[in-house]
Amino acid sequence: MSEILNLAKGFEEKSRQLAGDTERNLQSEFERHELFISEALKSSEKKISAAISARDQRLSQFVLRGWAWILLTVITVTIACWGVIWYQGHQISDNWKMIAEQKRAIAQMRDQGGNLIWTTCGDSGKKCLEIDTKAGSFGEHNQYMIPKEY
Repeated sequence: MSEILNLAKGFEEKSRQLAGDTERNLQSEFERHELFISEALKSSEKKISAAISARDQRLSQFVLRGWAWILLTVITVTIACWGVIWYQGHQISDNWKMIAEQKRAIAQMRDQGGNLIWTTCGDSGKKCLEIDTKAGSFGEHNQYMIPKEY
């Protein structure tokens, strides 16, 4: 029985040694596999980061172009509005000058009898002038009278 015991001890010893070798080999392979996966993840991370960075740069350019168009549009509209306001200001100024000239002309006409009231009289359609009867008549034969509103 001692031989069987020796064989069993030898087998157990070999089994332990084989289990230890297998464990060391597996540990070594796992470390190698872990290193490979770590490097693959780092490589993927770099590729993804580069892709995200490129996309962000394209989006930034796109947004910058959009803001540039908006700014250009605002400047154009502002210049156009300023031009319209400037033009209208000159038109208003010219109109004020024309109104002042017309007021002066009206005052001058009023001073020269421009406020007289003319109409047509009778069936013949002759021109008639409204007379201020309260002012009286003048001349040798009272042939002159003062027009109303004069």
